Amino acid sequence: MVGLARLAYSAISSIICSLISLLFVFSCTNRSVEDYNFASADIKTEIIPQSNELVLSDYFSNSEIIMFTGCVISGIQQVLPYNDSFIIGGKIKISNTETSDLVAIFDRNGEYLRTLVRRGNGPNEMLNIRSMRIYEGILEVLGNYGGVLNKYDINSGEIVESINLQNTEIVYAADFCKIESGKYLFYKNLSHSDSDEYKLYVFSTSQGIIDRYLPLDKKLAEITSFAQKNNLSQWGTDIYMFEVFAKGLYKYSSNDLNPYIGFNINNYTITDDIYNSKHKDLISLVESCKESGYIWAHMDAFVDSNKYIISDFMHGTHKYLNVIDLNTYNSKSYNKIKDDLMLNITYDITTNILSLFNIYNNAYYCIIEPFLLQSMLGKDINIKISNDTNPILYILHK
Repeated sequence: MVGLARLAYSAISSIICSLISLLFVFSCTNRSVEDYNFASADIKTEIIPQSNELVLSDYFSNSEIIMFTGCVISGIQQVLPYNDSFIIGGKIKISNTETSDLVAIFDRNGEYLRTLVRRGNGPNEMLNIRSMRIYEGILEVLGNYGGVLNKYDINSGEIVESINLQNTEIVYAADFCKIESGKYLFYKNLSHSDSDEYKLYVFSTSQGIIDRYLPLDKKLAEITSFAQKNNLSQWGTDIYMFEVFAKGLYKYSSNDLNPYIGFNINNYTITDDIYNSKHKDLISLVESCKESGYIWAHMDAFVDSNKYIISDFMHGTHKYLNVIDLNTYNSKSYNKIKDDLMLNITYDITTNILSLFNIYNNAYYCIIEPFLLQSMLGKDINIKISNDTNPILYILHK
């Protein structure tokens, strides 16, 4: 009888502990929606389309051009400076080979050195890449449609660790940042199952998912993912999250997510009914946005230490670059760029000639699409461009 009593007590204790654990997890991961409302953000700024010209020499002291050679690059997804080299993620075809690569390393002059990640299902290979970052000399690549995070030794190209996310809610993740050793913040904008899913997950390699933030609107996610990049931007121990149609930026700091900067509601603020309407596809949504008179497709935010937040948005059919000054929290948008450092041209931002891909160590790493530049300038340019010129790396130094 005593044995049975002890057994029953042990079982009841186990159930109570489990319930307490569940309640603890529930209380940590299911805060009120109002807690994440940008109206509660301490910092506010105004986002409006303006006709301003951004002069590069006002922000940068000099610039340099890197021409990639030894391969054919049909599209660049990410640019990571590493020592005296560059790690490029995208669609890379090495000259005189049949291989298709996803990540390669180039020297300081743009010459192809070697492949780090090949496309495929074999050892050290991935089907695609969603995001990549360098931590402590290790290249971490989120790929296979957000189903795996591989860590590569940059010198050997070998995988030193692989984190399988395929059987978790995180699968289809689009971006990630490391919080600390063995702990990550993942962002996802596409649904994978019929169960509840979230935009942000805190994941531990030893414990699994330990926090969830911002419920994912599955129907809206299908048509509003756009061609976003850099949904997460990290500076020091703080991680900033921004996505298309968001009315501000979140900051993950001290193990919690909170609204960081809220955008004041004005005549250009897109209304919920625009993107909550029943659009059959992305094209239908885009056409509604173009005709709405509102700012739309506001995305790709880059945080430059405690100085600026750089992003871009659309208004009608025109594209704007937006700069938030983190000293005054004033926001200013630009529709033109005057390059008085290298190209000696002024161009409309809508042309998409220059795209920001990374900010690192007082330098902005941008990509110039050569065919767009050539079509606008013809032969009046001091860069040698041909039909097979790869995307050009343009580095702006502060």
